[in-house]
Amino acid sequence: MALSKYTSNATGIPKWQIALAVGGTVAATAGIYYFLIRDSSKKGSQTKTQSKKSRDSTVSGGSPANEAESAGKADDAANLTPLEKAQACKNKGNKYFKGGKFSEAINCYDQAIEMCPPENTVDLSTFYQNRAAAYEQQHSHPEALSRPSAPGIPNDEVAEGKEASGSSSIIP
Repeated sequence: MALSKYTSNATGIPKWQIALAVGGTVAATAGIYYFLIRDSSKKGSQTKTQSKKSRDSTVSGGSPANEAESAGKADDAANLTPLEKAQACKNKGNKYFKGGKFSEAINCYDQAIEMCPPENTVDLSTFYQNRAAAYEQQHSHPEALSRPSAPGIPNDEVAEGKEASGSSSIIP
């Protein structure tokens, strides 16, 4: 009686073997289907990319459309507020930081600090903290301490906050 609960009555094959056979077949079929779909979508995207590149190369060959597009980008940069320009410098510095180019990141954070309006204290503190993190990664601790701190916050309070957090990560 105990064996009957582990085998199928009709075939005498254990139920786990039947489940394994059916499950394995379904899994293999799904894997093959996924592979074929993925492979065909890659081929389709390659042809789309190639046709887009060829179309872009014909448009960008010094045509007036390309010049107007670059002029539009320049106008967008001119219309940015000082805070948006500072944020752009910070984002550029974050890319340098993540790439390990700490001196370039420090320069970008310095530009962000200069461009940021003084009433945006939260953003300024972010820029100062990111610059300090870049100095720390560069192992330039004396330079970080000799640089001016955030406005309205004495250097000893900034140092206490840094020691309390104990991390050297940038704020995105």
